[in-house]
This record gives sequence, C-alpha cells and structure tokens, in this order.
Amino acid sequence: MRLSFIFCFLAILASNAFSGDRTFCGPGEKVSVREKNWLIESVRRSGTGNELLEAFQKKFGSFDRLYIYWDDVSYSQLGGRDKSAQTVCIRLAKRLPDIEHIADFAHELTHAVRLTEEVLHGQAATADEFVAARLGAHGGEADAFATECRVKRDILGKWDELCSPFASNTDMNVDKVLSALKDGTLAASLTGEPYPVMLTRQYEMLVDRRGGRTPASAIDRTPASAQAEERQK
Repeated sequence: MRLSFIFCFLAILASNAFSGDRTFCGPGEKVSVREKNWLIESVRRSGTGNELLEAFQKKFGSFDRLYIYWDDVSYSQLGGRDKSAQTVCIRLAKRLPDIEHIADFAHELTHAVRLTEEVLHGQAATADEFVAARLGAHGGEADAFATECRVKRDILGKWDELCSPFASNTDMNVDKVLSALKDGTLAASLTGEPYPVMLTRQYEMLVDRRGGRTPASAIDRTPASAQAEERQK
C-alpha cells in the first residue's frame, strides 16, 4: 500500500551538456551568500553532514563550485564534462521548514559526492542494472534518504516522523528504505509510480540520447519535503 505522503527522487534528463559555469543552473532565485553559508554551517553541525562537506571539497575543490537556487522542488545537477572543472547546482524547495531545507541539501550533496559518473549517465548494460544502481548504489536514493535522516537526527536529537519508520535506535536501516523504494511504499510523488518503473523510463531516455552530446545529470526529488509539506496542511 502506498503511504498517503509520498516522496519523489525523480531522475530527469537534461537535454544538453553544460559548460561548467553557473549558467547551467538556468534562471531562478539564487540563494544569498548568507543563506548559502547558513546551509553549509547547518549541515556541518552534524557529524554525517560534515563528512559530506569534506567529501565535496575533496571532489570539487571549493564551495565556489557549488550553486544553490530556490525552486518548487529539490534536485541537483552536475555541469561540465571536464572533471577538473565540474560544478554542482542544487535547487531546494523553498516552501519548507528550515530543517527540511537542511535535509534536502544533505540529500543532494550525497548524490553529488557519492554517485559515480557511470551511474549518473546511465552507463549500464540493462535497465534492471541501472535501476539497481540508482536505488541501491553508494550515493543512490536509499543512501541519500538515510543520510538526510542521519543529519536531521544529529541536529534534532531524535528521529523525526519521516525517518523513524526506517530507523533503529542508533541508525537508519538502509535495506528497509531500499525495499520501500522498490515496492512502491516510497513512490515518485510527481508520477505516483514505483521507482523501478520511473527509473526504467529514464534509462530508456538516456540510451536513446547516448549517441549525442553527453547530458548533464539531474536528480529531481521532493524528498522529505513531500511529507513535510503534507504535515503542514
């Protein structure tokens, strides 16, 4: 049975490669310097979050290569085909409590620093292989969901309503999260589909376009935010 509150980790394909500068983020409301610093320092309050930030700096060199925008949903993109000059664009759902902004930011950082280029660009032999990697890989959806929950627990001192069904006293049960993603308990909120169905369609899009320019990778979701917004109504 699908829960009445649902989450989206919808991966969408951008049609063109980007040059690696901030323009690949497109138009929108860029967060202020103060807001960007607040997000970074808020995540840093968590031991798990601090590890993410250190991994970002190791992989990308500087937070100058991180661009954050407000949007209606949360998702992230990698820009630039040259690994030495890649940039990250993270868009965050604005209509949420601060703790969910922090959670979404941590989720997107998890994708950015842990997912391999092969997984991001759909370089898998079959759709089943791609789906398994996107859901269960290091940096995939189950990992990112568990990571955002760990960050929130570090800050709040407890598992919140969203995370507690998938948590033990001391840590998240990633296998339980993965099972929920596979069986549709955690479903794509924009389509209502189980993730394997939605990701299979994305894989087919990636394969269709593989003969052209390498696309930037986008991970679009309404993660904790979907349930958080539902609770506010």
